[in-house]
Amino acid sequence: MEKNKDKTIIIAGAGLRGLSAAHYLCKKGVSPVVFSPAKSPGGILQTVKSGENIFDVYPKNLALQSSESLKMSRELYPGGIKTICLRPVFFTEAGFKTYPENLMSAISLLSISGSLSFLFKRFGGPDRGGSSENTLEYLAARHIGKGLYGLFFKAFLEKMFGTPCKNLSPFLWADLGSFLVPIEQNGFLSGSNTFYSDEGPLQLTDRLFLSLKRKNTKFIFEAPLKETEISRNTITKILAGTKDYFPDKLILACPVYNFINSIISLIPQNVRDASSSLRARNLLCVNILINAPARAGRGPVFISNPGIDASIAHFFFNTGRNDACSGITLLYFCDSKDELWGKTDEEIINKALYELKTMALAEPKLFIKADVHRFEEALPLYEAGYEDKINVIKNYFNQIRNIRLCDPSPVPGFVDYEMASGIKAAKSAIESR
Repeated sequence: MEKNKDKTIIIAGAGLRGLSAAHYLCKKGVSPVVFSPAKSPGGILQTVKSGENIFDVYPKNLALQSSESLKMSRELYPGGIKTICLRPVFFTEAGFKTYPENLMSAISLLSISGSLSFLFKRFGGPDRGGSSENTLEYLAARHIGKGLYGLFFKAFLEKMFGTPCKNLSPFLWADLGSFLVPIEQNGFLSGSNTFYSDEGPLQLTDRLFLSLKRKNTKFIFEAPLKETEISRNTITKILAGTKDYFPDKLILACPVYNFINSIISLIPQNVRDASSSLRARNLLCVNILINAPARAGRGPVFISNPGIDASIAHFFFNTGRNDACSGITLLYFCDSKDELWGKTDEEIINKALYELKTMALAEPKLFIKADVHRFEEALPLYEAGYEDKINVIKNYFNQIRNIRLCDPSPVPGFVDYEMASGIKAAKSAIESR
C-alpha cells in the first residue's frame, strides 16, 4: 500500500463505475480526484429524496458475478440485503402477460450451464479473459435472447431503442439471455427480477459516495472536462503517453464519446468518426409517490403497447417512514428532438398519471407527489456495427499508457458490470506505471 501513496489518479465520471474505481483505489492507499459535469454522484443509478421518501432514480438490482463486486457489496451492506424475487410482466395490446413457468425453468437450466458469465467473457471482464463467439456460454445466451425476442420482446425493444430490431447488433440478444435469471450467491440475489422489500430502495451509489467522503476523497461536480484541473496541456501529455506528468493516471469512467468530444481536435480522425456515429437515447425517469401500499408479488412491467409511451414501470415497496405509501417509477426512452423530451415536468407527470390509470396500475386520486429526472444519452443504441465502432475507440485508448478505460456496460443499469469494470480499471491504474 505504501508504494501507492504518491500516486495521483483522476477519475472522469462519478457514476457507479467511477465511484467503484475510487472505492478500490482508497483501499489501496490512493486518494483519487473524481470529477463530473453532473450536479450529484450516481448517474442514472443515483438516489433522490423527496421529503422523507427515497427513490432509486433508475431501479436497480445486484446481479453479481464478479468476486470483486461481491466483496465490495458485502462491505457496503454488512448485514446483507433482504430481497424478494418477482417475475416480470408484459403489458401489450392484449393486456398483461407473464412469463410461462416452463420457459423460466428452461432459461434457468441454460443459465446454470454458464450463460450468465457471458457478459464478462464477451468484454474481457475482470474475472476472465476475452472469449470467442463460438463458446457454449455465448451460444446458449444468444439463443435464449433470440427466443425471448421472438416470444415477448420485439415490440418492447423497438420502442425502447427507437429502431427496428433487425437494425440492432446481434450481441444484444446474448445480453438479454444472460441477464434474466436470478441466482443466489453468498447472501445476495442475482438477476434482473430482484427487488428490495424490507430495505426499501437500494441506495447503492449513495452508500458508495458517503463512504468515499468519509475517506476525504475529493469530488468536483458541475465541472466539464476542459474546466477542471486537467488542462489541455495535461491531456496532450496523456495522449502522448508521457511518463512524468500530473496525474499518474486518468481513468475514464464516463461515456467515452463525451471525453472525445471535449478534446476533439486531439483525437485521430478514424476515432472521431467512430465516436460521432455512436447514437444514444435519452431517459426520462418519473418517480411517483402514491397513497397506497404496494401490492405483494408485483413485478416490473415491460410495456409494449403502442398507446403507452412509457417503456418500463417499477414498484417500490418501501420508500420512507410511511408504510401506507408506495412508489412507482415510469421510464421513458426518447430522443432530444422528440416532443416528449421538450415537455415540462408538470406535463410529463400528468402524462405518467394518465398512463398508470390506463394500465390500471394506480388511480390519479392516489397521487401524492412526483419528480422528473432527465438523463441525456443514457442508453446506447446497439445498432449494426456498434461493436466495430467501440473496438476502434478501445484499441486507440488501450495504446495510451496513462489512460485506463472502463469497459462500456452492455446493458444500462447493470450494477455488477458497472462495479466490476470500474474496479478493473482502478486495478490496472495502480498495477502498471
